[in-house]
Amino acid sequence: MEDETGYGFSLYSTPSENLCDRFCRLDTAEFGVVPGVTDKGYYTNSFHLDVEKKVNPYDKIDFEAPYPPLASGGFICYGEYPNIQHNLKALEDVWDYSYQHRAVLRNQHANR
Repeated sequence: MEDETGYGFSLYSTPSENLCDRFCRLDTAEFGVVPGVTDKGYYTNSFHLDVEKKVNPYDKIDFEAPYPPLASGGFICYGEYPNIQHNLKALEDVWDYSYQHRAVLRNQHANR
């Protein structure tokens, strides 16, 4: 596109929660409640798998894997593991799988 416009472009996959909420509210105000689009009251940010989808870490990695190469302006990929503190081997397995399938993974765990 730079050759056509004279401007350089890059895609940034933002993890902005506020932006996803705001855009969904604006779209709902203009277009109404659209099933599968605005009906949840929020948009999923970046190229992340919707939080309502309950999948294992490997399926999440596989779903999101095609998108980081498109985001030359930056991206964040993450996994949440609320009960993994006692199974570091499992965390290492997920980390290794992610490393083989995409460049960056942020892991988050919490005691809940």
